Amino acid sequence: IGNIKTNIKLTDIIEIITENQKKSSNIISKNTSTTFKSKNISSEINVIGQNIEDACFIIDKYLKYLEFERKLSVNTIKSYFNDLKNFDLFFKGKLTDLVYEDLRKYIDSLQDKGSRTISHYITVINSFYIFLVNDGYITDNPCNNLAAPKLPKKLPNYLTEEEIEKLLNINLITPYDYRNKAMMELLY
Repeated sequence: IGNIKTNIKLTDIIEIITENQKKSSNIISKNTSTTFKSKNISSEINVIGQNIEDACFIIDKYLKYLEFERKLSVNTIKSYFNDLKNFDLFFKGKLTDLVYEDLRKYIDSLQDKGSRTISHYITVINSFYIFLVNDGYITDNPCNNLAAPKLPKKLPNYLTEEEIEKLLNINLITPYDYRNKAMMELLY
């Protein structure tokens, strides 16, 4: 097989996912070998050989798993799809041949992103590889020793004493005002 050129437009994929969720049928396409070729597509992926078809089939199957078995929302599936698309672009469709060092290189390439974003990518990739192990595509999860960056701890936002006084000194006109003041006093 020579070069395969596949075009992907996220809006088309999401439209299909939304339609199919309503119908409770397939996520993207019944023709799994051309899953991501359906409809008009704007972003381009150029990959050599059979790997793109394998990657598309596996990603399609994973998205179906997320929708039907894990019952994730459309927005979560969109997010996972975007992350996996970027991951697939980086490795040019060779998703089942990766080892820990490859994943480490990918994570290192994301250093310009924030630690929460990198953590999200690691979570998505780990979930994807757990799926691959459980479905028998691979035997070992290359993400096993992949650690997420430490997330900074933030102090909670709080009200000042003046703001609390303003909140508690409301005009009590309706029964709802009395109820709301009582709730606020209990919380304070």
